Amino acid sequence: VTYNAAISACQKAGQWQQALSLVCRMPGTRVVAGEISHNAAASACEKGGQWQFAQSLLFKSMPHLRLAPTAITYNAAMSACEKAGQWHHALSLLSNLHDKRRACLTPGLPQTKLRIVQPLVLAKKLAGGDEINYNAAISACEKAGKWPSELVREVCFMCFTRCEGGRNRIEIEVLRDEIGKWRANPRQATVLLSSLARYRLPHLARWVLTSMLASRVEVNACHCNAAISTCEKTGQWQLVLVLLGSMPLMSLEPDEVSYCVSISAFGKGGQWRLALSILARMPSMRIAQGGVGYNAAISACGKPGHWGLALSLLNSMPSKSIFQDEISFNAAISAASKGGQWQLALQLLGSMPEIGVIPNEITCSAAISACEKGCQWQLALSILSSMPDNRLASTEVGHTMAVSACGKGGQWQLALELLLSMPHVGVMQNTISYNAAISACEKAGEWLLALSLLSNMPDMRMDQDEISYNAAMSACGKGGKWQQALGLM
Repeated sequence: VTYNAAISACQKAGQWQQALSLVCRMPGTRVVAGEISHNAAASACEKGGQWQFAQSLLFKSMPHLRLAPTAITYNAAMSACEKAGQWHHALSLLSNLHDKRRACLTPGLPQTKLRIVQPLVLAKKLAGGDEINYNAAISACEKAGKWPSELVREVCFMCFTRCEGGRNRIEIEVLRDEIGKWRANPRQATVLLSSLARYRLPHLARWVLTSMLASRVEVNACHCNAAISTCEKTGQWQLVLVLLGSMPLMSLEPDEVSYCVSISAFGKGGQWRLALSILARMPSMRIAQGGVGYNAAISACGKPGHWGLALSLLNSMPSKSIFQDEISFNAAISAASKGGQWQLALQLLGSMPEIGVIPNEITCSAAISACEKGCQWQLALSILSSMPDNRLASTEVGHTMAVSACGKGGQWQLALELLLSMPHVGVMQNTISYNAAISACEKAGEWLLALSLLSNMPDMRMDQDEISYNAAMSACGKGGKWQQALGLM
C-alpha cells in the first residue's frame, strides 16, 4: 500500500522516472508489484509521453509477474502512444486488447464522447473494450494524419470478423443499426468492403451488401465490385455468380471491372466455360473487351490445360485492337505447358520480342516448366542460363523445374549442381527442389546421395513429405538396399 501510494504520488507529479524506479525496487524488498502498482506506473509513463516504457510494463513486466493487464493499463499505454504520435502502436494495442478480451469495460471509468464515424462506435460495442481505448487509438491516428482509412480498416475488421457466420445475433443487430447510418457517408461502406477483400472474407462482404439493402442504404457499382473482388480472391465463383446476377435487381449495370473480376474468379474456380461466356457477353452489354478480360479468360482456359482455346484467344486479340502484353503471353505459355505443348510454349516465347513484348521472370519460368514436362532438359537449361543476360532474376520455380528436367533426362549430376547453385544466385531452396533432386538420384540408382539429400532437409528447415520419402525409398530399392528402405518406411 505504501509503495502504491508513493507511485501514485509520482504519477500525479509527473515523475515517471521515480514511478518506474519504485516498481523496479519492490521485488528487492519482498513486496509484490501488483496491478495497481503497474497501472499507476503506466499512467505516469503516459503523462510523460514515455510510450516505450508503458508498453514494457504491459507486455514484459506484468506477464513476467503473471499479472493480467486491465483496461486502465491498456488505456495508459494507448494514450502514451497517442501523445507520441505512434498510431501504429496504438492500433496494435487496440487489436491486442480485442484478441485477449481481458480488459473489459470497468465500472466507474469515466466515459468520454466518441468523436468518430459510426463503424468505430460499433467496434467499441463489439470488441469488449471501453470508450477510452478507442478514443486513444483514434486520437493517435488523427495526429499522424492517417485517419480515417487506416483505423477503419483495422478496427472494423475486428468487429466484422466477430459476426462472421451469424454467430452472435446481438452483435449483428447492432451492426445492422450502424449500417443504416452510412447513408450520409457511403464511402465508409466502400472502405469496409475493400478491407474485407484484403482479408478474404467473401461471405461477410455479401452480408454487408444485403444489410445495406435492408437498411435502405444506397448500393453502387463500386460496392458490388468490392464484394465481387472479395469472392474472386478466395475462388468463391458461386458467390460471384450470385452477386453479378443480383446487380440488375439493384438497378445497377455491371461494368468492365465487374466482368473482368468475375472472369478471373471463374477461372480460379475451374469454370472456364463461364469465363468465356462472360467475355463473349461483354459487347452485347456495350462494354469493351479489354486486355484485362482477355488475359483472365486465357488464364481460365490454361488452368485445366485447354491450350487450344487459350491460343485462340491470344491470336484473336490483335484483330480486336487489344494489345497483347506479357500477362497475355505468360497465361498462354502456362496453358501450353499444362497441355504438354512444349514446342508451342517455346514458339510463343520466341515471338514476343517481334511484337515488342519483353519476356519477364514469369514467362521464362513457365517456358522452363513446359520443357520439364516435355523432358527437354537442354532447352530448360538454355532458357535458365539466358535469364541473367536479359537482366532477369532467377526464380524458385524456374530453378526447381530445371532440376526436375535434368532428373527426367537422366542428368543427376546437373540436377545436383543446379540445386547447390540456388543459394549462390539468390534463390531459396525448397522442399520441391529437394524432392526433384532426390528423384534425379533415384532414377540413376544413386541411393546414397538420395539418403544424404533427405537427411539434409531438416537442417535446411524443409519439410520431408511423402514425395521425399517415396523417392528415397525407391532409390534404396533400386540399389538393393532393402534394409535402408524399410528403415525409412
